[in-house]
Formats: sequence, structure tokens, C-alpha cells
Amino acid sequence: MRARLLDVSAAALIGASVTACSSKVDGPTFDGIQGLESDPDCLTATLSWAPATDDQASQAHTPQGEMSYDVYIATAPGSESFDEPPLASIQGQTSITVANLPQQSVVYFVVRARDGTGNRDGNRVEKSMTTAARSFFAVQTVFDNYCAVVGCHVPGDPPRGLVLSDGLSWQSIVNHAASTRLRDGGQVDLVAPYDADVSYLYVKIDAPLFEAGAGAFGPAEGSLMPAPQTGATLTSDEIAAIENWIQSGALDCPNDAGVDTD
Repeated sequence: MRARLLDVSAAALIGASVTACSSKVDGPTFDGIQGLESDPDCLTATLSWAPATDDQASQAHTPQGEMSYDVYIATAPGSESFDEPPLASIQGQTSITVANLPQQSVVYFVVRARDGTGNRDGNRVEKSMTTAARSFFAVQTVFDNYCAVVGCHVPGDPPRGLVLSDGLSWQSIVNHAASTRLRDGGQVDLVAPYDADVSYLYVKIDAPLFEAGAGAFGPAEGSLMPAPQTGATLTSDEIAAIENWIQSGALDCPNDAGVDTD
């Protein structure tokens, strides 16, 4: 079975409160999270657990395949708000991958089982992970907001052939030659891992570098990006996100459409 990737930034749209609608009051038997596989650089975590069981024999008995699981997240140990809507709710599955977690943070997870009448178990089994300070997710967000828009760097006839759409951008820029050449006629890459100052993409968004011209480049071509006609400018945090990503090795974190579940 395939379960979609959960984007934490959209979590408020996913959580849903549940109210019990029968006289059954016993929650399921559930051992909580058993596994957490983390990718700190890509800001993702895959949570897994064993199926819960509903031991109460009644008309309200919930089969394992119909059991639901509510995922809670917190940024301090033991601080999950179980009275609030969960981060996510899935049914009949025993794992989920959450993505776009906050950068440079320790995040904590608790999963609780919920039967068909809305009764949850009360486990407090908690797993945690520490995310990295630099991520391509932050970079792609900048591209999505300013560059990968209609008439700009999207498939079709983008400026200088550069596509920055989600799922296509990384291979278009990392260790990929820019159309601009060096003063001596040599190649310059759009993104040179570990060296933002000689990455032409960074030169095009950093005003001091753009105006001065990196030594080997000479003056940068065109205009500072985003293009002036958009009326938009990058914030210092957005510029730093791209610089930090390049300086940390320009790692790729592909947008996975889902994860295998048991």
C-alpha cells in the first residue's frame, strides 16, 4: 500500500478532531511508535509501529485494518498536545513519512491508535530526531515562490534553458554549467558544492557579488534575480538558505511521492 508523503507545513489542513459516538469507552491496545528512520539533511522522518488491537468484543469492535493512527509532533519532550487535532491521521497503515520538518531542531513524535468510535489509547512512547541546519527543501521553496512560475524557469522555453521546478531543479543546477563563461573562457557551474562564491546561481541572487562580479567571472550577466519586472526581492533568510545549502555540499532531497507501508 502507498501512503503519501506528509508535508509538515500543511499539517493544519490535515489534522481532524474525533468525537466518540457510542458507549464504548475502552481505547485500543497499542504499543506506540517502534521505529523512527530519520534523514536529518532532508528534514524527513519515517515512523513505524505494530498494528493496534481492539480487545472489547462488541458491536463497536474495530478490525485491525480499520484502526486509525494519530500522529503528534512537539519541539520539547513530553509536550505533545493530545487535546488538539493531530499532525496527521491515517487508517489501516503501520508507517508514515513526515517531511519538511523544522530545520536545526529536535522534534518529538507520539503516535496513538484510535478505534472506530473515536477512543484513543493513552501511550506516551516518544521518538525524536535532530534536523540539520541546511536543506534543499528550503531552497526549493525559494524557487517555487519566485522562479518556478509561469513565464519563468519552468518546462517549455525557460530563460537560458534553466528549469527550477520541483523535481527537476537539482539536476539542472548542481555541477551543471552556466551559460556564462569565465574571463578566461572556462566553464562556471550554476552550483559548485561547498563554494557559494563561485556558484553562478548564488552570484545572481547576492547583490554585492552581482554588482562587483566574482573575480573570475567578471560582471554578471543580465539582472539580479528575481527579475526586476516581478517586483520581488529575496529576503536575507532566503539568500542565506541557498548559501548555506551550497556551503554544506548542495545535497539532493528528492520530493518522494509516497512511502511503502505494511
